Amino acid sequence: MRSGLRVLAATAAAAGVALAWSGCGDATDEPATGAERVEIDAAAEPVEAFVKRFARLNATAERRRDCAELEAIYARSYIRFPCPAGPRLAASMRSFRVIAAEAHGTGGVVDYKSGQVPDGAAIVLFVAPDRNWAISKFGVVTDPSVGTDDAGSADGYRAAATDYLTAVRERDCSAFREVALDEGLSCDQITAGARALAARLDANRTARLRYAGGNGTYGFFNLETRRPAPANLTISVVRGKDGSYTVLDAASSPTAADIREVVREYKRQGTETTDESTGRKVD
Repeated sequence: MRSGLRVLAATAAAAGVALAWSGCGDATDEPATGAERVEIDAAAEPVEAFVKRFARLNATAERRRDCAELEAIYARSYIRFPCPAGPRLAASMRSFRVIAAEAHGTGGVVDYKSGQVPDGAAIVLFVAPDRNWAISKFGVVTDPSVGTDDAGSADGYRAAATDYLTAVRERDCSAFREVALDEGLSCDQITAGARALAARLDANRTARLRYAGGNGTYGFFNLETRRPAPANLTISVVRGKDGSYTVLDAASSPTAADIREVVREYKRQGTETTDESTGRKVD
């Protein structure tokens, strides 16, 4: 793992779990254009609303029976806190405050402060295949980044993501550790965890990274593949204070076709909505 990066909250799943795939959608559909275009966010909920809800749930859950919503979040995320939270974590979450938040396609970044990190840290998120936000990393110690320009970082993000995929495809443990947050895994664990993605890359040689956006510290890429079933990967990259670039994880997300299906459903519902005063369908 490259230096210059601190993550306060340990992830519950290591890199191998982060490479799990959930195939869905069809990457060959043509997007709507012109007057037909309807903008739909990849996630069903604004990222700021999600993290505020996550903090509130941690601050208020007092019994195991209060944990169902949190357990659903943890099931699709790569972190896990105890639920109910201990006194220290609960107190910290009660003082949780979002400084700024932004989404970049199927990735997201939230700058925040809390009782345990009064100087601030970041939450890195991705959109899970069911269009709900999931947490990749919680408590990444970086300077506030939301709203900063990615012009000086985008090339570094792409180089890191490309090196990451090359390391996975070639089953190169040393190269993987150079570019990825390896969670202290052994080479055997890294190889085993990356096996499914390596096989998918072998089966989809023409797949290309697409930059979804980012800021000066975090960048997000998508990699859509068709075989053995259509799937989309969100790759999150961070720029360290020392200027190095590290891939944080690779997570399953909705495909572009999944999002277009939501758009089609939205438009269909719109054409079936009736005007209450006339009983006629509204165009």
